[in-house]
Formats: sequence, C-alpha cells, structure tokens
Amino acid sequence: DDTSIPSDVKVPILKSFHSHVYDTSWHFSCKILKITYF
Repeated sequence: DDTSIPSDVKVPILKSFHSHVYDTSWHFSCKILKITYF
C-alpha cells in the first residue's frame, strides 16, 4: 500500500482493481503526485 497516494485517488482504483487485474494494457500513472524527499 503506497501511502504517498492520497486516499481519494487510491480508493476508487482499489475498488475497481478486480476489473483490471487481467488487463495487460491498464496502468496507473502517478504524474499527479509530487514526491518530496527530506
């Protein structure tokens, strides 16, 4: 579970995961997230 992805983004993806599990063309892009290293 990636805690850097906000729940409002992650939950819908997880709820629909069963419909994408065998789709080899499906992917999730994290372009909307900004990662900050301390």
